[in-house]
Amino acid sequence: MMTFAEKKNVCYKSLIMINRTAASIILVIIASLFWGCAHAPEPLIAQDSPYRSIDSLQVGTILHVPTGLELSKQQLFDLLADKRIVYVGEAHTNLTHHQVQLETLQAVEARHPGRMALGMEMFNRSAQPVLDQWIAGKLDDKSFLKEWYANWTAEYGYYKAILEFAHDKKIPVVALNATDEQVKALSEMGLEGLSEEVRKQIPDMDPNDPYHRQALEAAFQDHAHSASRGKPDPKAFDRFYQTMLLWDETMAKSVVQYLNSPAGQGRVMVVMAGGFHIGYGFGIPRRVFRRWPVSYATVLPETDKIPQGREDLRMEVKPPKLPLYIADFVWKTGYEDLEDKQVRLGVFMGENEKGVMVREVSPGSSADKAGLKSGDVIIAMGSEQIKEPFDLTYLVRQKKTGDKAILKFLREGNPSEIEVTFMPLPHP
Repeated sequence: MMTFAEKKNVCYKSLIMINRTAASIILVIIASLFWGCAHAPEPLIAQDSPYRSIDSLQVGTILHVPTGLELSKQQLFDLLADKRIVYVGEAHTNLTHHQVQLETLQAVEARHPGRMALGMEMFNRSAQPVLDQWIAGKLDDKSFLKEWYANWTAEYGYYKAILEFAHDKKIPVVALNATDEQVKALSEMGLEGLSEEVRKQIPDMDPNDPYHRQALEAAFQDHAHSASRGKPDPKAFDRFYQTMLLWDETMAKSVVQYLNSPAGQGRVMVVMAGGFHIGYGFGIPRRVFRRWPVSYATVLPETDKIPQGREDLRMEVKPPKLPLYIADFVWKTGYEDLEDKQVRLGVFMGENEKGVMVREVSPGSSADKAGLKSGDVIIAMGSEQIKEPFDLTYLVRQKKTGDKAILKFLREGNPSEIEVTFMPLPHP
């Protein structure tokens, strides 16, 4: 269940339905690569170690890519212990990847108690004051979750254990990413079209990494062709690439600024971000190193097999052969998501002065089976008033499969109510 604005961001098909301008094609590709769609694809296709085929690894295997030698978890964590920055990639909606991230964070924290920081792609820099309040215990869970969904579209459940560990250990969580306004302005207008005020907010960007550009060109060409249903705007790739650079450079700048600040002095940082921001080292790691050369390591979880019938999870991108290691360490995992566990109401929402407007109902969803219709205005769930979309989002996310609730709503101005039985949203 998402707001109408989230619908634009979350899913490739939703973006296509809303707009077919060159700028929206860029956002389509961005969304499908990095924003954690409801069925997010693997962000990178691993290339082999010089010694071992990554595809041949068994689930649970940890490979030191340069040597092709297998490691135990203990050996991996011991090797990471002397690094100032540890980068751990992910496919946003694979729970097993987040388990790798959690275990890595726990292991590094155990070796550096009281000296840790957690940098996250999932939060825009503007969210930092809220994160500081939450870690300090000055923010309730609902307010924190509202901030989460204002920043990120993947279910909080994927990151819950990670963030609860950081909260319990009082590990500072550092917001790394560029703001939505910066991303939108750059994707629509390019650097040359930005106002002087916006341009000043853009970090120093290095567009001269040939391997970074090759990899993104491969992704862009495949996705732009299907998104445009024809020949895309020849300048579209430049704006797309500038947007990718904005993300990587902003996150790199955020890492360096924090670790060189009084709050970050002497701390070790684990950075969590999508695989493409970390894999091959040409995203965040190289751009951090350009600003501040310190020791680091990259760990990339790699999914063994996509479940049968869920081929929609893998991108059909043909990556170029690059003379780079995909990571220092590859950790082979299985696949697990929340799609069959997380209940949803199944509506796209809009603002309304009296409650929450139902803009669209997903076929086969809990809302559809209960009889909600486009145009209904939801005003309460049980005894809880619904004043804004997040009120409804928060209440639904407290439910489990089979739970029931009474929804009160207005239809053509007339009050009514229905009982909803909450279920996961069927796969498209």
